[in-house]
Amino acid sequence: MATKATLQEFEFINNNCADIKVDSNGKTSLKCPRCGKPLLMDRNGSSTEIYCTDPNCIKITYRGI
Repeated sequence: MATKATLQEFEFINNNCADIKVDSNGKTSLKCPRCGKPLLMDRNGSSTEIYCTDPNCIKITYRGI
């Protein structure tokens, strides 16, 4: 089960969100700050989920209005 990001991990991903390039499979150009594997991104309406390809690693959810 994925765990919440620490403040440093959240800030790293949040600061680099503008530079993220996402392919058609949701794979991003950003690497996981914990393990170095690629991060995946899913968008559903106004929410976005960024998570590691390792299911036991990091997961961050952004929710819109």
